[in-house]
Amino acid sequence: MKILISRISPSHTVGGAELSARDICRSLIKLGHKPVYMTNLRSSRALKDIPRSYIINVPLGRKYPLTVVKIIRPFVLISLLMHYLVAIIKFRPDVLSPQSRDDQAIATALGNIFSIPTIWRDPGDLKPQLSHEIKGILQKLNRQAQKKAIINTTAIFTLNEDERQYILKNIPQLDAKKISVIQSNILFDDYNKLIENKKSKGDKKKITIGYIARLEKHKGAQYLIKSFIKLQHKCNASSHY
Repeated sequence: MKILISRISPSHTVGGAELSARDICRSLIKLGHKPVYMTNLRSSRALKDIPRSYIINVPLGRKYPLTVVKIIRPFVLISLLMHYLVAIIKFRPDVLSPQSRDDQAIATALGNIFSIPTIWRDPGDLKPQLSHEIKGILQKLNRQAQKKAIINTTAIFTLNEDERQYILKNIPQLDAKKISVIQSNILFDDYNKLIENKKSKGDKKKITIGYIARLEKHKGAQYLIKSFIKLQHKCNASSHY
């Protein structure tokens, strides 16, 4: 199966979407697939552990000041559309898996034209598109395009039920059967390696876990806190800890 995974950021912002795209690529490679990872980000985090043969670098401009980004945004989106179109024609993917808002909307439109299933995994931070105040014509058009893309995509996988309910509440036209909860595709082997490394260094007493995100429901921090409480009870009740 040929899967085209895209993580395109016209504003060159680096966040969770590119980490999600990278982890999806790594998971598919471990399963024996050869995904194509299309990105304009050149950060070490975006490309970590992904062989160069799996990566398509899209030369989509460079980082500009916010005022300039707003002016050139329509032209950047047209460029993104053309790059996506070329990639589809060249690689003939069986599935499209866009990771950020702009390529989700563009990929869904092209997926419908070419009859390619388009699957969203952790569909960006939709709150600015669905609930924030609209201040301009381009923002209104962007929101309309995003809503249309959400309705027309083949399937959406969210990280938790709160995010699923948020999307369904704001887009009642969306078929509820299209959107499912699949928890984070964290590669637990990586955590096992970290723990083994700590043990080899003689540090067996504690493990530090960091959380970097906004404290909003759809980010899922509440599940992390509940997990810590359960682990604390389990560890205190067990003689093995």
